[in-house]
Amino acid sequence: MASSQRITEITWESADSTLRLRRVGPGVVLLVITGTDVGEHGAAHPRYL
Repeated sequence: MASSQRITEITWESADSTLRLRRVGPGVVLLVITGTDVGEHGAAHPRYL
């Protein structure tokens, strides 16, 4: 029987900030921004939402 792993947390780090996208339950995500996001992360994190 094959098991399927779900990604529950993704982190993007830059020199000025860290973005953490975490699945906390079915249909619920938490986005934690630490520092200052001045566009260094581009559009990567909104695509996951």
